[in-house]
Amino acid sequence: MEHVTEHAKEISPIHTSDSEDYSDEHPDHPDSLELARINTYRLQQRATVGSTRGPEPRQEWLPMGAGKEYPPSLPDPEKYVVEFDGADDPLHPWNWSIIRRTVLVTILCYCTFATAFTSAVFSAAVSAVSEEFHVGREVSTLGVTLYVLGFAAGPTIWAPASELIGRRWPLSIGLFGCGIFTIASATGKDIQTIMISRFFAGLFAASPVSLVPAVFADLFSAAHRGVVMSIFCMAVFIGPFAAPFVGGFIAASPLGWRWTMYISSIMVFLAFVLVFFFLDESYAPVILVRKAAVLRRQTRNWGIHAKQDEVEVDIKELVRNNFTRPLSMLITEPILLLISLYISFVYGLIYALLGAYPVVFDDVYGMSAGVGGLAFIGLILGELIGGVFILCLQGSYKRKLAANGGKPIPEWRLPAAIVGAVAFAIGMFWFGWTGYTNKIHWMAPTAAGILIGFGILCIFLQCFNYIVDCYPTLAASTIAANTILRSAVGCVFPLFSRQMMVNLGVQWAGTLLGCIAAIMIPMPVAFMIFGPWIRQRSKLAASPARDMEKTTPPKTTEQESQVNHHNLASASKLLLLLMAPQLSELPPECEPLLPPNDPSDCDRPTARVPRLRADPERFLLPLIFASVVAADFGNYLSYAPQIAIFESIICRRFGADSHALEVGAGCKSPEVQAELALVNGWKDMFDQLPGILLALPYGFLADRIGRKPILLLTGLLMEELAIRVVCWCNTVLPLRTVWVTPIFQLQTVCNPPAGLDFYGLANRTTSASVFFVMAAAVLLGEILATPLSAFLMSWSPWVPSLLGVAIQSLGLLGTTFLPETNPQRKFHAEEGEGEGNQDDATAHFAPTRLLTTTLRSLWDQARSFTVNARCLNLICIVCSFLLASIGRQALQLIIQYASRRFSWSIAGASYLITVKGLINLLTLLVLLPKLSDWLRRRLSFPPVLTDLRVVQWSAWILTLGMALMAIASQPPLFVFGVCLLAFCWGFYSALRSLATALVLPSQVGVLNTAIGLSQSIGSMVSGPILAAAFQRGVHQDGFWMGLPYLLAAVLFFFASCLTSVVRIMDEEPIP
Repeated sequence: MEHVTEHAKEISPIHTSDSEDYSDEHPDHPDSLELARINTYRLQQRATVGSTRGPEPRQEWLPMGAGKEYPPSLPDPEKYVVEFDGADDPLHPWNWSIIRRTVLVTILCYCTFATAFTSAVFSAAVSAVSEEFHVGREVSTLGVTLYVLGFAAGPTIWAPASELIGRRWPLSIGLFGCGIFTIASATGKDIQTIMISRFFAGLFAASPVSLVPAVFADLFSAAHRGVVMSIFCMAVFIGPFAAPFVGGFIAASPLGWRWTMYISSIMVFLAFVLVFFFLDESYAPVILVRKAAVLRRQTRNWGIHAKQDEVEVDIKELVRNNFTRPLSMLITEPILLLISLYISFVYGLIYALLGAYPVVFDDVYGMSAGVGGLAFIGLILGELIGGVFILCLQGSYKRKLAANGGKPIPEWRLPAAIVGAVAFAIGMFWFGWTGYTNKIHWMAPTAAGILIGFGILCIFLQCFNYIVDCYPTLAASTIAANTILRSAVGCVFPLFSRQMMVNLGVQWAGTLLGCIAAIMIPMPVAFMIFGPWIRQRSKLAASPARDMEKTTPPKTTEQESQVNHHNLASASKLLLLLMAPQLSELPPECEPLLPPNDPSDCDRPTARVPRLRADPERFLLPLIFASVVAADFGNYLSYAPQIAIFESIICRRFGADSHALEVGAGCKSPEVQAELALVNGWKDMFDQLPGILLALPYGFLADRIGRKPILLLTGLLMEELAIRVVCWCNTVLPLRTVWVTPIFQLQTVCNPPAGLDFYGLANRTTSASVFFVMAAAVLLGEILATPLSAFLMSWSPWVPSLLGVAIQSLGLLGTTFLPETNPQRKFHAEEGEGEGNQDDATAHFAPTRLLTTTLRSLWDQARSFTVNARCLNLICIVCSFLLASIGRQALQLIIQYASRRFSWSIAGASYLITVKGLINLLTLLVLLPKLSDWLRRRLSFPPVLTDLRVVQWSAWILTLGMALMAIASQPPLFVFGVCLLAFCWGFYSALRSLATALVLPSQVGVLNTAIGLSQSIGSMVSGPILAAAFQRGVHQDGFWMGLPYLLAAVLFFFASCLTSVVRIMDEEPIP
């Protein structure tokens, strides 16, 4: 017995952890971490494949039998373990020929397509099933719901089985079972049989859906797996979208609805045949088991085995890893919960569209089931475009992965998901607003499917990869949790989608879904920004420190302080960028707006800062120019029509005119015009709030994630769409609801047309000309759009209004091609440290702490500024900005005022915008340069004095122009006043230039922040003030009609007085 006891100690099961056994020490070896950690469901013991953990051993040993003693243990067990013969072993699936693997990928994608097709084809038979079995439509829809519910239960069976016996047999059994139960659905004689068969068909169909990604992981390395995974996802989503029109034609034919099931079963059985005869086993541990079996027979040494032979099934472990742990993670891990909710919403919408599209194309447009189902081609096309888009990003992802030592950072997955989220929300609004009436061509809602399909694929694939990357050691539980929630939500959507579309109406139902999609857009944005910070505080997620432990050296205390200081400086720099209304007012990058503690930092060499070469600059600047022109063109194209639409809505409300869009004389009544001024004035005020409240936080984020992502997240387009929803639904929503539309700008406070940071694209010698060209681009859009808008308004104000939004979106799309223009950010990216710095810095500084530090630093600088530079000149200039900003807003009333006072049409009054833009362009490109040159050459004025004289003369002429507009009773005098205003619009640029020249370079940041804040406050309070003045003037009539411009003239008068007080003592800056 002593021998037995000692032998028991030698061969007793050892409970080890795989986290160290399968490390990244040998990343190129095929049987390393990639073999052990498959990105799909797997039977997770405490160790990876190779664990010997099983049921607890018995207290008493079983006898050998026949009186035999226990044999001695193997002298060196590891010598008997079969492994691959190096990295080039032909048995390893990575070393199979590319043709062989391509054939397998094609077969597996077809299997996925067939089972996904079967899930949705039943939707085409719902009406026929309801009629044949005399049940409600909701009961028939359970055929889709139960199939999707089977998707939720199936992976808990097939995934563990594939880890034990390999991929081939679970795939074959699953496909065969799905085909059998699909035939049962086709031959069912009662509704109960059909429903039960559909559930079990979904249960077996979950085999390819859950195992095909695992096979791809067997066949390809992580660097090449993204391509095949994108193709797999396209197959998953194209299947449900192709099923409705195929099933619709079959159900409407003499074959009847049962043949939808027969055709599906034929497709599934074909997939079974292909898998059974052509799919080789790809699971590496099972391949080694077979190799060990061959070697045992050849050598007659029965001790030869593979690690997989040591694995024993533990039911408790199986339940814990597939049920208990996923549910626990779903509750305790915010990343997993929120991303899974988003994925679930998108996944559920796939099956919701199966009920929504027939309502639109069958009921609204009167198409047959088959023809109406062809509209799903738009969704399929969007899926294909999304797949190509993801494939195009693979090269960039591989470069990042290589630069980071093969360590993936989860947040790298999210930019594409954000693009998809925006496209998805726009597509849902588009579908709802164009599919409610047959007066709009059926191509409009069909085209909306392109954006919806594109968004679905980008969101699903990238968010799915994100959560797997966040929990790499718990991939199985992560995917299990996601699948449970996704399938539970997805199976419910078909039950209410049709009822929602019918009862709410297509327009309101589409708007509701679009709003939900829009609300979820900040979710991937938040995780891209704060994801590393959240992961660091999670007990289960991969922390940022782990991401960079092998690629980023530790920072010293001095380096950390420099990084923190740079964050604060750049945050303040973007604060000015977001508040400054003039492009030419941006300071150079080498002059930080929040000055450094060491003034010598301003003199640091800039040779390391990367600049674009001549060729990229030559192509990028025209692209930016075109984007600015398009965005501003779209903005001004819809400006006058928006006023006309507002006026017509208010007119109908007061009962002055019964026509929807034709504005009559009654619409010029004091009540209508007063309400219109009130709506526009308060909306202008609310538009300023996001910029004032969130400029600093978004400035900090622009430094953390780069300026380009902040520009891409503009909420301008969403706000414009929301305004049109309110106008279209004016019978339900009051017009004043437009006051809350600026909430969409909370996504970002940056308006790309006014905030394009193109300074980094040009060197110092060409920056001035670039600024002039870009300022001219803004005016060019204003000049060209107004005449076209007036012409299109002769048909309907809605035509230029919607066209303007479309052109704006094209302009904003141009920002996606911009490079990152933050020099520090680009430098770190080139050094391969950008992502590491981001994660590492986030690990040390919480967002709230950084924001508090930034605000405290700004306050200290402002307090120092008031102590060191308290002088009358600067106070007068800042106050002038405040007053001029209030007066400047009076031009927002120019169309409404001219239309009311001179009985012009709104389209005719909009030509004033064109006149103003032309004169502004002439002033900017000709008059101001000539005047400045004349003052300097002929009168020998220094630059500061030149700016001062331009400011003073412009201020008095602006006052005169406003006064003439206020007292003008005839159109010529009013137009002359507008021309005077346009000629002197260089006042603002000259005033800022003067202010900058009066302070030290180290104080420019605080000065510009004060000026930007005063302008924002002035613009905010001016809306209600001028609206109240216009209301009073309309009711008083006569001379008092010009009260808003009279008030603006008074404000400009005080601004002129303040500028006249400024005195230049010498050419040195004020200390």
